[in-house]
Amino acid sequence: RALTLSRFLARSSLVALSRRSSLIAHYSSLFTQRSTLGARRSTLIAHRSSLISQRSSLIAQHSSRRSTLIARLSLLVARRSLSTAHRSILVARHSAFNAQRSTFDAHRSTLVSLLSLCTQHLTLDTRFSTLDARHLSLVARHSLS
Repeated sequence: RALTLSRFLARSSLVALSRRSSLIAHYSSLFTQRSTLGARRSTLIAHRSSLISQRSSLIAQHSSRRSTLIARLSLLVARRSLSTAHRSILVARHSAFNAQRSTFDAHRSTLVSLLSLCTQHLTLDTRFSTLDARHLSLVARHSLS
């Protein structure tokens, strides 16, 4: 009986040790899985951080390109405004030239009119001179007669 009891206790002790080892192995496996999941989680967080960083970088690049495009557009608008201003100056100069030309044409017309009046005056002077000469000729004939 003592041997049977001793064998029973030994078996019970072995079974308990076996169960205990099994539980320890199970918990160890769970802790290993938990560590693995933690590592995966850390990897995913690192990847997410990398993606956020890349996104921030892309946003910065987009913002920089947009600012560059806006600056170029502003420069083009300024050049167009400058061209418009130059065109306006040329149009103003052309208008001033046309005004001077109109004034010159008016002066020329006035001079032509004065020249015409002078010609008429000379024509009248010539006629009066001719009449005076005839008159003197008639007076001279009359005196001689």
